[in-house]
Amino acid sequence: MTIRTLLCTAAAALCTAAQASEPSYDRAIDSCLTCLAQGDTARFERLCADLPDLYEEHVDPASTALRRQLVALRNRDQGIRLLLLEAMRRSGDDSSLVDTLRGRMRRIDRDNALRVRQIIDRHGWPGREEVGEEANEALFLCLQHVDDTIVQEKYLPVLRQAVAEGRAEGWHLAFLTDRIRMNRGEKQIYGTQTVTRGGQLDYVVPIEEPERVDSLRRSIGLEPMARYLDGAWDLERYLRELPEIERKYAQYVARRRNATR
Repeated sequence: MTIRTLLCTAAAALCTAAQASEPSYDRAIDSCLTCLAQGDTARFERLCADLPDLYEEHVDPASTALRRQLVALRNRDQGIRLLLLEAMRRSGDDSSLVDTLRGRMRRIDRDNALRVRQIIDRHGWPGREEVGEEANEALFLCLQHVDDTIVQEKYLPVLRQAVAEGRAEGWHLAFLTDRIRMNRGEKQIYGTQTVTRGGQLDYVVPIEEPERVDSLRRSIGLEPMARYLDGAWDLERYLRELPEIERKYAQYVARRRNATR
């Protein structure tokens, strides 16, 4: 390789490095304008569609990074559950595939909850205005799904304060409150927790005040029980069946406690 070739190669490398060090938003603006001038309509439209996200990263890189991290956690949380539901539909609740996926889901839930705890401990409970709706929801989902009542109880007051300040949804608080009570083997308040069998509703976990449940749900922004359960709710029938429901629930709680020993 000649001296001239080496110099040209070095100059090209320096130019590439300089371009890479430029803010991606500025590079995207330049690329959009270049494509427009060259008549490259398809590439212009693709680049132009990316500008809003790049602009957010440009003006607030910390919040953008946090939002992306939380959205990734939400996608992990929901993705494994969609896969599990489809596996249950195809092969039944008791197949080896479903058992494998449940084990994988538990590991994902533990990992997600650890990362969310670190985020909350460092940043508090980021609101929708800071990180967007999906990222905000990820905080709740990861705490809701971790099989650790101690962790859930620790962050319940943080969520309650976030709801009071408008940084989280009231239904987040309702679901986590009921999940904690269910994990303790207690009656729920808002009727959010159910037990399914074969992918179908088996029963609604016993409710502390079933006659008031719809008004309590309304106070926190939830739809009525009948709509929540797609019509599978009748208060009078629920009260008639409550002794049998409580018997099933006691068995469910006993199985869970035995499994954790």
